[in-house]
Order: sequence, then structure tokens, then C-alpha cells
Amino acid sequence: MVDILKKSEIGHMCMNKTLLINLITEAFKDTPYPGNNNIAIHERDLEFESLDEFIGLDWRDITVNFLSPKHTSSLCFMTPVAYLYYLPAYMLASIEDYEESDLIPDNLVSDFTLPKQQELDELSAFIYNITQNEKDITRFNIDEEKAWFTERTNSFSDEQKNAIYQYLKYLNDEHAEDYPDNEPQVAIDRYWKNYSDFNK
Repeated sequence: MVDILKKSEIGHMCMNKTLLINLITEAFKDTPYPGNNNIAIHERDLEFESLDEFIGLDWRDITVNFLSPKHTSSLCFMTPVAYLYYLPAYMLASIEDYEESDLIPDNLVSDFTLPKQQELDELSAFIYNITQNEKDITRFNIDEEKAWFTERTNSFSDEQKNAIYQYLKYLNDEHAEDYPDNEPQVAIDRYWKNYSDFNK
């Protein structure tokens, strides 16, 4: 279905579920497996975060039941190449079974949002207000957070970036009630709007 439409037309239409699934699958189909020794950023997370369960696993074989609830946050512990490889599995799971995917859409929207220092400061204050313990407070460095974002976005092709744009647009259109602060649109406006059109 994707091939029938001009790529330039896709960015300006309301993306239905089937078309979006096809678009994501096509965009990531040739992404190489990262290798058994290149899944986790830190080797300890193979055990602590159960990332060893991803070793040898093809992203096309991953179901929402595998990801949720155990692996909803596993992407953030993965190397950039593993993140790139397994990302479509998370995107597809949250489209095909939105309710069962639990926190996956929220986590992806967060991953896809270019951070700002004010937001990191507010998050630090929020954590402190909960713990009331200066030793427990998390200090977020804007340069480090931007580096994490850039390191991963630089790995994407323009076709994959367009697929991510369409994914965020889909969430914004179909599940707006779950995002009272328009988080998917914020992510689009800060970065992904630059990839609303794609011509292969």
C-alpha cells in the first residue's frame, strides 16, 4: 500500500493503522542485527534489565506480550545500534495493541522529544519533592541528554525519521486524550517536523 502512494503525499494525509504499520516495517526492514555482544550499553544490564532475552531475537518476532510489562523501558539500556534495531518492534506493538502496550507509547514519545534544560530542572525538582533527600536527587545534564538524543537520531535514515514522524502524528491524532500536554506534537515541533515528507 505504501508503494502505491507517492511518498510526498503520505506526510499530508491522516495515517491509518495498516498504512503506518506497513510504513514502519518497510523503513526498518534492512536494519542489521547489532550482534550478540552489542545489545546492552553496560554488560551488567544483560542480567539486571534482562536484556539477555533480546540476544538473537529478530525484531519482527517480538510481540506486545514479550515487551509489556517486563521490557517496556529496555530500549534506554541498549546501545544505539540495538536501539535502532529493536525500535520498530516497540512502535508496532504500541500501534497494534495500544492498551496492552502499557507505557511503551509514553516512553517512545519521551525518547523522541529533544530535551530542554527547563524540563530537566523541573524533573529534578519533582524527584527531590518526592524523596526529600538531597542524596537521591537526580542531576540531569542538558548536554548529556541532548547527546543521547543525537546519538540515536543520527543513526536513522530519512525514511526511518519519516516513519517516526508518522508514528508521533498517529498518536497525536488517535490518542490525543492520553496526551493532555500534546506531547507527541511537542516532539514533532522540536525535531521531527523536518521529516514530514520523504521521497525515496
